[in-house]
Amino acid sequence: MPEPVKSEEQVEEAGVREPDEQQAEAAEQPAPRSPRTRLLTALAMALVTAIVFALGLAQSLTHPWNSDTASVALQGWDMVHGHLLLHGWWSSDVNFYTFDAPIYGLCMLVLGLGGTALHVAGALIYALAFLAACWAAKGHSHGAVYWFRVALVALFMTALLFNGGLLATVMIVPDHNGTIVFVFVAYVLYSRHAARRWTPWAMFVLLTLGQLGDVSIRYVLVPSMLFVWAVDSIRTRRLRTPESWLMLATIASVPASFVLRALMIHLGGYYLSPAAATIAPLSQWGWHFTGTWQSLLSLFGIQWSGFPGATAFRAGITLAGTFALLCGVLSLLYVLIRWSKVDAVDRLLAITCIVYVEAYEFSTVGQPGGGGGYEFVGIVAMLAVLSARTISKLRPLRRPVLRTAGTAVAALGACVSLLSGTALFRPTVSDPLKPLAGWLEAHNLTYGLAGYWNASPITVYSGGKVQVRSVYVNATGFIPKVWGSKQQWYEASENDARFVIAEQDPRGAMTQAQVISSFGKPAAIYQVDGYSVLVYDYNLLTRETVPIVPPGD
Repeated sequence: MPEPVKSEEQVEEAGVREPDEQQAEAAEQPAPRSPRTRLLTALAMALVTAIVFALGLAQSLTHPWNSDTASVALQGWDMVHGHLLLHGWWSSDVNFYTFDAPIYGLCMLVLGLGGTALHVAGALIYALAFLAACWAAKGHSHGAVYWFRVALVALFMTALLFNGGLLATVMIVPDHNGTIVFVFVAYVLYSRHAARRWTPWAMFVLLTLGQLGDVSIRYVLVPSMLFVWAVDSIRTRRLRTPESWLMLATIASVPASFVLRALMIHLGGYYLSPAAATIAPLSQWGWHFTGTWQSLLSLFGIQWSGFPGATAFRAGITLAGTFALLCGVLSLLYVLIRWSKVDAVDRLLAITCIVYVEAYEFSTVGQPGGGGGYEFVGIVAMLAVLSARTISKLRPLRRPVLRTAGTAVAALGACVSLLSGTALFRPTVSDPLKPLAGWLEAHNLTYGLAGYWNASPITVYSGGKVQVRSVYVNATGFIPKVWGSKQQWYEASENDARFVIAEQDPRGAMTQAQVISSFGKPAAIYQVDGYSVLVYDYNLLTRETVPIVPPGD
C-alpha cells in the first residue's frame, strides 16, 4: 500500500525537506518532550490565558453590557439554580444554552447576581475562545514554533478587538463568540485524534450540544467538515478511514440535536424564537453582497470611506485591520492552492471561513450596511489561527533569530492592544441604568415594567432586589416581550408591578405619553437620570394582553 502523503506541518516536524533546509534546521529540532516539559508548557499556557483574561476583563469594565447580555445571564442564573430546562422562558432565536448561558450562571453563582459577574463571564468566554484557538493553531508543533503561533494568534485576535469596534460583540454581549470553542475543538478532534476509539463519540456529543446552543454549528461547521472529508476521500480514493467514522458521527449529530430539542420541549423546556435562517430572495442578493463585505471590513476595523482615516489614530487602526485581513485572505488562498500539502486543520479553517461568510451573505440574516458582522464574528478568530499557522511556516521565519523576534513583536503587540483599551488609556463609559436601579431600590419600588433595553439590566444591577420586566405598551395595557423573558414574570397572581420606566426622549421606544395612554394617569411621576418613573396604585400586570406566540424552533 502506498505511504500516505504527509502534510507540510508533519514534514516540518520530521525534518523531511530539501537538503539545504534540513541541514540548516537540523540543530533546532527539539528533542522528544518529557512529562516535565509538557507540564511546564501547560502551566505557561495557563498563565498566558490568565493574562488574556485579566486584561480582557479590564477592557470589558470600560463599557456597559446591555439587555441581551442580561437576558442570557438571567437564563444562566435559573440554570444554576436547578431549572435546567428553563421552563417558561421565551428565549431569543439563539440563547447559547450549552456554553455562554451556563458560564454566566456559574460566574453569578460565585460572585452574586450583579454587573461584575457579567463582565467576568464575558472575559472568561473570550479567554476560553483564545485558548481553543491556540490549541487549534498548535497542530503538531511544539517549542519555539508553538509559542510563535500562540503569539500570532494573540496578536490577530486582540489587535482588532477593541479599536475595531468588536468589544461589545466578543467581550460584553454573548453573540456567537463562545461558539468558536466548539469549532476549534472539533478541528482538533478531526486532525489529531481521529484514530482514537472515543473520538467519534466525543465528536457526536460536541456537535449535538453545539447545535443545541447555536444553529450556526449546524449550518456552518457541519457542512464544512463534510466537504473537507468528501474532497479528501475522493482525492485519496479511500473511504474506510478514521475520518469517515467522524463524519458518521457528524451527520448523526444533526437529527440527534433535533430529537434532544424535541424531548426538552416535551418535558416543558424553553421556547426558542424562530430564526430567520432561510435563503434570501434573488432580488436581494445585490445589497446582501455589499452588506456582507462592509460587515467583514467593519469586523477588522477597516474604514473604507475616507481610507485610511482622518486622524493618525484612525489610520493606524485601518492599516492594522487591513494587514490582519490581508494575512487571513492570503493564508486562505495558500491553503486552497496547496490543498493536498497542508494539514487537515488548515483545510477545515479555509472552508469554514468561506462557508461562514457565504451563509451570511445569501441568507435572510444579512443586513444592509456594515452592522451585521456580529453574526459571523468567529471568522476573526478562525483567520487568526489560519494566519498564525501559515506565517509560522514561511521559510525566513524558520530561522531561530527571526522566529524569536517575531514571537516577541507579536506578543508585545497583543499586550499593547489589550492595555490600550483599559481604563489606563480610555475613559470608562457608565450605564445610566445602574444609578436608576439604585434609586428604585432606595424608594422601595421593587417590581415594574419597561421596554426591552431598560428592563433586565436593572434586575441584574440591583442583584434581583428590583425586578423589571420587558413589555410593549398598547391601547389597553401591555403585551409581554416574547424575547429574553419568562412567562411567569407576568402572572398577576404571583407578582405585583407598580411602576413603569419610560424614556424622556420623545423618540424613545416607550415614552411617558405612551405609558399614560396605556395605563392611565399615574399616582406619581419621578424624573431620574433621563428616565421617567411612573408609579401606579394598582397592579399593572392585570392589564396584560396575552401575546400571540408564533411557532418556535
